[in-house]
Amino acid sequence: MNFSSFLRIQPRIAKSNIVAHRGYWNTGAGENTVAALLLADRLGVYGSEFDVRLTADNIPVVNHDKDTHGFDIHMANYAKLKSVVPKLPTLEDFLESGKNLTIKMILELKPHGTVVRDREAASVVVNMVQQYGMAERVEYITFSLEAGKEIIRLAPKERVSYLSGNLPPSELKKIGFTGMDYPFDVMLSCKEYFAEAKENGLTVNIWTVNNPILAKKLISKGADFITTDEPELCLR
Repeated sequence: MNFSSFLRIQPRIAKSNIVAHRGYWNTGAGENTVAALLLADRLGVYGSEFDVRLTADNIPVVNHDKDTHGFDIHMANYAKLKSVVPKLPTLEDFLESGKNLTIKMILELKPHGTVVRDREAASVVVNMVQQYGMAERVEYITFSLEAGKEIIRLAPKERVSYLSGNLPPSELKKIGFTGMDYPFDVMLSCKEYFAEAKENGLTVNIWTVNNPILAKKLISKGADFITTDEPELCLR
């Protein structure tokens, strides 16, 4: 069954605390595609995560890896990348497609190698989200502390979470983050983070959890959200 057929027949269910990692892609839609975003919305999960990188000429594109088809995205102009990868989606494609959806769009801004470039990427992305009037629908996550700080400065009312797992919740609160988005092994080894996050008013998201039993266990311990490659399985 192709994704469009699946989209037509899949019943919509209530919102959940599940975040689809790179969208609901394992139906054949493909990771980090608009199709995967649409399917995640239809499935009824809380949010759909996608990865954003800036090209050399400051076009934000959606791709997980730094390299694609032999090109470093950060070093190549968008026109060149588009000529090689015609279906490479942009952040504009996602924002335009997301206008009529209800799902939260979980925008992961990838690190760009330098403090200056991380800040520039944050500025480009936040400005575009605001221009599209999507600030209330987009939540930001990043491994880059500098990018995170810049997003917080530019969009102080928006949700911004840190991914690296190397800072305690109290430190994240001081910086201005609204949430922690840590790998499950970190949260299992630092169980005190659950209570500390709540004490500091931070949301807790845990990635990438593909075992429903583990997902349920982490939620029972205080996880607000679970990011997974198996959104339908975890919803059950």
